[in-house]
Amino acid sequence: MPGDTPWTAGHAGGGAWGGCSTLRHLRRAPPSGRPDRRRLVGIPPPEPWALSEPVYETVDGATRGQDIHRQIFEKNLAVQLLLDPESGRIVEANPAACAFYGYPREELIALRITDINILSAADVHAALTRASDERQNRFRFRHRLASGELRDVEVHTGPIEIDGRRLLYSIVHDVTETQRTQGELQRAISLLQSTLESTTDGILAIDGQGRIVSYNQRFAQMWRIAPEVLEGRDDEKAIASVIDQLLDPAQFRRKVQQAYSRPDAESFDVLEFKDGRVFERYSIPQMLDGEPVGRVWSFRDVTARRRAEAGQRESEAS
Repeated sequence: MPGDTPWTAGHAGGGAWGGCSTLRHLRRAPPSGRPDRRRLVGIPPPEPWALSEPVYETVDGATRGQDIHRQIFEKNLAVQLLLDPESGRIVEANPAACAFYGYPREELIALRITDINILSAADVHAALTRASDERQNRFRFRHRLASGELRDVEVHTGPIEIDGRRLLYSIVHDVTETQRTQGELQRAISLLQSTLESTTDGILAIDGQGRIVSYNQRFAQMWRIAPEVLEGRDDEKAIASVIDQLLDPAQFRRKVQQAYSRPDAESFDVLEFKDGRVFERYSIPQMLDGEPVGRVWSFRDVTARRRAEAGQRESEAS
């Protein structure tokens, strides 16, 4: 009938949601032989709406079970839509959807999802098909509001049966701010990584569990560490792979252990290599909310400077 919604159309036959797999239409034969004014129509819905007693429908059509489902749809603050997966038509929308998209209900249910989703019609219909076939149930889209504003949304959707008709029940989450925050975070990380790569020092960051958090390529080059070692993110294995390059491996390990035993302390020492290279090593704690959560090591190759200083001393001595 005109004006019917999926919550009211065909109510005498169990309503639009009467075909839902969670409802089982059963009749009880009254033991007295008199007409029973109640017939069992469903099983209690899952938490948090679980009921302690069966859901009954009176003969006059006042369905408690359907009313529960209707209220879950209409009163829920989450944006919810019912879609025809073949045509893409918006069959029903709850008040939260009308408020989010900025359309009165009558205008919103006159639209197709392609009027809202900015993807091509072919891409939208391909997504509807995957959802209807249950090959995918979560999507990221950009939707256009009545105002013309674009919002990033995450859609959780799946097929349901209503009066023998297959529809998609979709819950739409606005993730615009989350996307924006993630984008800003990615830009900040990119800027930090670019800064690390631009320095002439080798940088290594270790967390409180001895895992390699970050490093720059200069560090890998200075220590001649194989990529697979650094990809393993294990600080101890990284040390083991390079320690034989040093003149005094034992002293190197002692300094590392001292630094890790005092999480809030800074340190400085000089490392001499068997091939004549000399590094200055700086170490400072990585702080978060005033607490040490790791350590950052900085290595500077001072080989050329040391050789120049030694040459100057020899020149002055002669």
